[in-house]
Amino acid sequence: MDIMPMFYTGRLSIREKEYCEVCEEAGIEVCCDKCGDGVCRNERCCMVFPHYQNTEYVVCGICKDKIEKKLKQEIDLGKLTLLKRKIATKTTIRRLPIPSDIEPA
Repeated sequence: MDIMPMFYTGRLSIREKEYCEVCEEAGIEVCCDKCGDGVCRNERCCMVFPHYQNTEYVVCGICKDKIEKKLKQEIDLGKLTLLKRKIATKTTIRRLPIPSDIEPA
């Protein structure tokens, strides 16, 4: 009984294997440390951060967008209007009365 080894032949073309996942134009230079996709070092394709032991931490543009969506918060425009009014009238901090027996410096 001969057992033939099974080989996986992916359906990815050479272009899909060798080019940046974000821009699909430049060659792969680094891999995203979050998802593992290969990206070029273009600023619009990835963000590079210094990491421990003089290494770099790379986040691709796709993962960066996902992270930014999680970080965005709703801004309450009513509170923003109130803050602007307080800044305009200079009432953002409560002023404590100065006792009359203490001279200002």
